[in-house]
Amino acid sequence: MEIQFTIPQRVDLRGTNVTLAYDAPLALGDSGAHLWQIEVTSDGNSVDLSGYSASLEGVRSDGGAVSQAGTVNGSTASVVLPAAAYKTAGVLTAAMKLIGTSGQVVTLARLRARVTDISSMT
Repeated sequence: MEIQFTIPQRVDLRGTNVTLAYDAPLALGDSGAHLWQIEVTSDGNSVDLSGYSASLEGVRSDGGAVSQAGTVNGSTASVVLPAAAYKTAGVLTAAMKLIGTSGQVVTLARLRARVTDISSMT
């Protein structure tokens, strides 16, 4: 079993969804330390995500791209933040997307998190 922080989020397809600002320990040099999980509902009811895959696309403060394939299980899409997410201190902005077998792409949510260089903390 790997030790990871979980970033839980619920997205209702019939509601207004905002960017999740995550204030937790993302540190320069971490790798695979955070699991972003999104439960997808519609009017509060679980949505079956069979036939979809999940992926993360993002950008770091230095303009570097971050991408990672995720998983889908029932009504939950998940992705582990890759090493590239922790490569530069600053703000990480990412989106989790669902990709259907028909080619449909649905952006579920956005995440903004700060990656801190803990070696320079006093």
